[in-house]
Amino acid sequence: MRPLIPLEIVDRIVSWVPNSSQQRTTEMLRLAGISVSWAVGWRHLVVHSHQQLLELLLLNTLLSDSLSLIHSVSLLAWKLADNQLLVNFLIPTTPNLRIINLLIGPTFAPDHLHEILATPKPSLQLLSLRFNQNTSRRSYEPFLKGAYFDHCLDLLAQWPESRDFEALSFVQDPLPAYGPKSHLQNEGIAQPIILFRFWCITNLAGSALGRHVRRLRLRIPGRNLVGSLTSSHTTRFQGVIVRSQGMFKIPLEPFPRLEFLDLSTSLVGSVGTGLGPIVRRFPRLKHLVVDRTQLLVPARFAGDQERVDESLQAMGHTVATAGLARSAEIARLWRDLAARVASEILHHRRQANGLPSIPADTPPPPAIPHRTPAPRRRGRSAYASAPRWKSVVPGPNAPPPQPVTVVPTADASSSSSSSSGAKTALSDQRIPAKVTVIPAASRLVSLGCGTELGETGETNSNGDDDNDNDLGVGNATRARWKEQFEIGWIAGRRKWESVVHERLDLHQRALDAWEKGVASFGPSLQHDDSDSDSDEKQENEWVEREYARLVNSRPVLVTMLLDDPGLLQGEEEGVGGQIKEETGGVFQTFLSCLTLHEVSPTHVLSSVARFAAAPPPLLCTYNHCLAHGAVVWSPDWNQLPVNLISPRPPPPAPVAAPAGPSTRKPLLTPMADLNRLFRDLRLLPPPELPPTTRDPPNPTSSSPAPPNPSTHHDDDDDDDGHHPANCAHLEGRKIWDLDRW
Repeated sequence: MRPLIPLEIVDRIVSWVPNSSQQRTTEMLRLAGISVSWAVGWRHLVVHSHQQLLELLLLNTLLSDSLSLIHSVSLLAWKLADNQLLVNFLIPTTPNLRIINLLIGPTFAPDHLHEILATPKPSLQLLSLRFNQNTSRRSYEPFLKGAYFDHCLDLLAQWPESRDFEALSFVQDPLPAYGPKSHLQNEGIAQPIILFRFWCITNLAGSALGRHVRRLRLRIPGRNLVGSLTSSHTTRFQGVIVRSQGMFKIPLEPFPRLEFLDLSTSLVGSVGTGLGPIVRRFPRLKHLVVDRTQLLVPARFAGDQERVDESLQAMGHTVATAGLARSAEIARLWRDLAARVASEILHHRRQANGLPSIPADTPPPPAIPHRTPAPRRRGRSAYASAPRWKSVVPGPNAPPPQPVTVVPTADASSSSSSSSGAKTALSDQRIPAKVTVIPAASRLVSLGCGTELGETGETNSNGDDDNDNDLGVGNATRARWKEQFEIGWIAGRRKWESVVHERLDLHQRALDAWEKGVASFGPSLQHDDSDSDSDEKQENEWVEREYARLVNSRPVLVTMLLDDPGLLQGEEEGVGGQIKEETGGVFQTFLSCLTLHEVSPTHVLSSVARFAAAPPPLLCTYNHCLAHGAVVWSPDWNQLPVNLISPRPPPPAPVAAPAGPSTRKPLLTPMADLNRLFRDLRLLPPPELPPTTRDPPNPTSSSPAPPNPSTHHDDDDDDDGHHPANCAHLEGRKIWDLDRW
């Protein structure tokens, strides 16, 4: 009699097995007679077929509290007999579900995914959705029905804030490669659309769930996603209410914690309109993958190499100077807010002195002395001479002035009426006279820009090496690309350093002027209130208030807080969704909204030294994604169209045989007549071979074989040896590998 292994030891051993193999391992151990607890076998569920799904549903009815044991659910089959069974299995809220990985084929309707995501998953950490709607038969039902997956991202945007949700993968496989005569076999057709409108991406980027997303993979082949991903025109914003001046809107940053971004197969476009907004809008980005996005087009002839070099230098320069444009945008926001604050302080002083307030529709005074007007030019003179200063005048029933607070919602009217921030006079708050924004240094570590070299390179359409000569030419070309990228990055770093030093000098000049102004109040503060009358006391009090205001208006240096994610917006929210206001008032609230903090010149100089000593980002130009997808669904044999009318010319008439009863030709006896009868019918697809004996798909074939999603968690078709260590491609493989979670 063999000894029994304790259950705890078996569970401990199985826990070291990769997540994707734990379910299969426990099944094999039970067949061998070794007891394994259900908590280990149900921790990571993988569905490969419809029969396996039925077995899981049967066990779910037999086990008590089985949903609490599930940590991850993976669907690795493109087609199920009934997708609603899987939907009903995922609809209940499981307290420990951390990973959802789904392969969504043509039979998986948007309504099914809508039912799954309608209920928030509080402990979810990774959501991976891979779409392949490629079919081998024309079907206009999705177009006519309007069945798209846009609303699924809108559902995620409505989820409450979750600190655990940090990874989202939304991938659509590219179109398959068809042969030259594919149209004769009803192939080469327009495939269904996954996302019809991209506003759902903007809505998700500024949502409460998007605040903690660190890793994002968004692949929509041939579609430009940069504008929707980096857009600041969102319905969600932060608001600073400056009493009678109304609310000053600060748009929420899209995905403020994002560190990894993959936009492969989408359309990025040029460096200025594609790469620039990405690195500017996501200052914490460390790894960026833009394979097959037409960002880098190889040289087609010898004279075209100069264009490629300029493009690579522009890429490096844009990455190094990404913080300059963002700092200019922050400075513009502060100037607009400071103008409102100054207008409110002036309005408050006029009311305190008993002077009538300036009407809102009063035109501003002329900037230069009045001169004889020049003769009018022909054209739109009425439009050019129209006033530009008129604004909405508050009526007599206007609400009372509201305190300074922050409203992180889109409805300004409802939020401002319920605000309960601390009321602090603007004249007593700390409002710096000069706010100098120091641009943050680029944090990008690696950039993956996979590009095929074409006819002059080393790779063909399959991603394999042609010969040793082409391999050497390709390596030399990619080495040149890397060199040109680093040249542009060094030039951009020098520009960033010069701008930082200029702003330090500007801050020093403002600080010297402030110190002179403070020193000028010295004689005015030396007074004796015992022998002064009431007018002198009021004047002395006014001098003291002005001196205190001047002291509080000391110029400051601010920069983005990139190292401490705990101070991001939303971390310090109080009751009712409002941020707790600090003693700094408007200025401190402004810093909190944009994740800024004050720094000293010494700290700025040390950051400049660190950035100067840092190496340039690692550029990897090897592809890491499929160039062509595959048809994963074909109709059954009874659903195949039958072509009864042949477009081919009729066969020649047979030669007449001698008449006689023994020479009569039978109807279906010869095999040639049988083949001629069924030659216009579509052949049935061959049965699928096991994954171990299946031939690799041929991109030039007219009907490529469906992929086997169980062999690998990703869709790469490259050679691991090409990629340098610590590049963005290898980092992405670690992130999206379910065995590492």
